[in-house]
Amino acid sequence: MVFSRKSDAALASLVKKLDQAIDKHADEKLKVFVNLLGDDRDKLEEQAEQLVADQKLKNIPVVVPVEFEEGPANYGLNPAADLTVLYYRGMKVKANRALGEDEFTKKRVDSLVEEISKIVK
Repeated sequence: MVFSRKSDAALASLVKKLDQAIDKHADEKLKVFVNLLGDDRDKLEEQAEQLVADQKLKNIPVVVPVEFEEGPANYGLNPAADLTVLYYRGMKVKANRALGEDEFTKKRVDSLVEEISKIVK
């Protein structure tokens, strides 16, 4: 599950590679869900639609959650993180990656996608 406060080139690269990873891990039933966070719901909904269209996503829903400003309170998301990726199997979180503004770059995308292999086994 991905929570992002930015809809930029790094996020676009990540969701595109995650969409491809879903096909690669079809036998493991990999699922990905992207949540856009921020203070303007209408703008976020436009960004979600644009991200899906631009990246031609076929496997990943991109949504604006009800608690769109900070994400679900019970998830304990770091408010300073621009991107949070929760890797879970069943109902148990196996890894949590919270990246600040300078940490989430297109260079970091491959390492985030590679972590899937550790979770699906």
